[in-house]
Amino acid sequence: MHILGVLAYDDSVLGEVTELQMALERKGYTVHLEQLGQATHPAGFGYFEEDSLILWLGRCYNDPARCQEIAAKYVEAGTDLIVAIKPQAVIAALETTSNAQTPIVFMKVSDPLLEGLPIDSEGVRERLTGVCDSWQNLSSERLSLLTQVVPAPSTVHIFTDTSKPICADEFQRLSSAAGQLGIELILHSVHDEKGAVHEITFLQAHSDHAILRTSDASFETYSVLMGATAREKSIPYAGVNVDEMERCGAILTLARRGSANQAAVLVERILKGEQPKDLPYLEPDGRSLGVNL
Repeated sequence: MHILGVLAYDDSVLGEVTELQMALERKGYTVHLEQLGQATHPAGFGYFEEDSLILWLGRCYNDPARCQEIAAKYVEAGTDLIVAIKPQAVIAALETTSNAQTPIVFMKVSDPLLEGLPIDSEGVRERLTGVCDSWQNLSSERLSLLTQVVPAPSTVHIFTDTSKPICADEFQRLSSAAGQLGIELILHSVHDEKGAVHEITFLQAHSDHAILRTSDASFETYSVLMGATAREKSIPYAGVNVDEMERCGAILTLARRGSANQAAVLVERILKGEQPKDLPYLEPDGRSLGVNL
């Protein structure tokens, strides 16, 4: 029996946990999902087949300290590897497992370096691999898709925190694309929840404007508010995830798909004896486009 500790930094990634379970099942594993709390030690799992694979899910609720506590429990229990979902969970896992050499597979990370993962630190790459979503690469494509809206917007508003390197990189890509498309890009720089809510709620926009949600997962929290503001102003809103069409009224969405499939590939190779340092970072093998007709 193999045990995988899953660090879910917040509940927005629970869908990825389900997709990972399904991807591993497609590879022939008998997968069981156990919640940390219901079982505080593998001895409490009950009886499972010898060839079973246990996903031991720890929900961190946006709390780095809780993330470290859960990772420590995984190390103490001798889990075969840790799946860390979102950069904050990866950092917590790395700090907690530095002496244990537990392999770590990350998900929901766009660019390890730009998102602040210490990949150049001694000993990190030896035990770390994962799936790079490279979500900032799709932002310029979503901006281009907005030009197909009738009437096409002349100005697009974005809300992001350019003090974060990954967001600054996305903004640079968007600025370049906007120049090529002949679109004015208005940056609303926000650094905290209060500022974000104020900027979105009191947006000054005209009928030929639009709102585009940046891909940084931390701004997913404000997607409903962006959609509501767009409806109030009668302007289009371009989202990221397909559920934003119904939930937020997005006119279009574009996102990476297939991270779980690639993570399952890495998990299987590690369980079969390969080392993370010998495994390249992978990218999702698909994408999803949503158009609200």
